[in-house]
Amino acid sequence: MERVVIPAGEGRAVEVRAGRVLRIEAMDGLQVADAAFVALHNHREGYHAGQTVALNMLAGTGTMRRVTTLWSRPPYERPMLTVIDDPVGVHFAWNGGRCSRGVYAVRDGIESGHRTCQDNLEEAVRPWGMDPDLVPDVFNVFMFTDVEDERRLVFRPSPARPGDYIDLRAEIDVLAAVSACPSDTSATNGGAPKPIALEVRATDDGDEPGPGG
Repeated sequence: MERVVIPAGEGRAVEVRAGRVLRIEAMDGLQVADAAFVALHNHREGYHAGQTVALNMLAGTGTMRRVTTLWSRPPYERPMLTVIDDPVGVHFAWNGGRCSRGVYAVRDGIESGHRTCQDNLEEAVRPWGMDPDLVPDVFNVFMFTDVEDERRLVFRPSPARPGDYIDLRAEIDVLAAVSACPSDTSATNGGAPKPIALEVRATDDGDEPGPGG
């Protein structure tokens, strides 16, 4: 129905109506996509990583690394999207973070000038008149991160191969902002950012989307 190619190191956003499916594809593999989701009709209702992990673990539908249902933050606290197909099976679900000026300063000693996922997401939602302060937690797709010795965050290469994808069905109308992570200072993207493709599809059974809010 709609396909958008995000150039390496940039960000884009698409509307996904309730009942439709968002596919996020690692076109060339070895690339992380940071996805931020907000309710299309209320930008204050955004995805919350911590609540998503907690509720999936309480329901027995996920772990700290891999979840089934993506929840919005309290006080809204309702399912936003459901993972319906996930061949790679690697997320960084519990963190909700993305590369930012702070990350580059602390991790790499780069004080300014490096492109960030935060920059990409702010720019992606601008056409919808969204306050950049409302960009919520992100769902780190295809990201492989470890914690060593309970204190050291380690970024490993994304396991995504060319054409790998994840499919998420929207449970409400959402605005999906996605950054093709620009990191070239860690192993995350194999040292070189690559493009990400977004596709908005009808459900496989051909059903039209239901009402969303």
